[in-house]
Amino acid sequence: MKQMQVIINLFNLKPGADAEEFKKWSKKVDQRTAPSQKGVYSLKVVELKKNDKGVNYQFAEIIKVLSNEAWEEALKTDEMIEVVQQWSKWGDSSSLVSWYGDLF
Repeated sequence: MKQMQVIINLFNLKPGADAEEFKKWSKKVDQRTAPSQKGVYSLKVVELKKNDKGVNYQFAEIIKVLSNEAWEEALKTDEMIEVVQQWSKWGDSSSLVSWYGDLF
């Protein structure tokens, strides 16, 4: 059986974006749509509060997937293309940092 992977996205909202509106949208749309894609098991969002290194991100997405390749394929579906377009209303794409790795 193939080892499950995780995608971690860190990002900030655009200046002036309403964080409460974003969180409502994320719960209603993003966190429901992503896990309905083939090879995607869950998507959880964390509102980050503080770190000790001076690097600040407002949000983290933790996405459990079959593989990074499965996630890349999921992002090509009509549903996820729409989600990414909607996300860009709030999310600052220039701040987005992504990693993937193996769960153990």
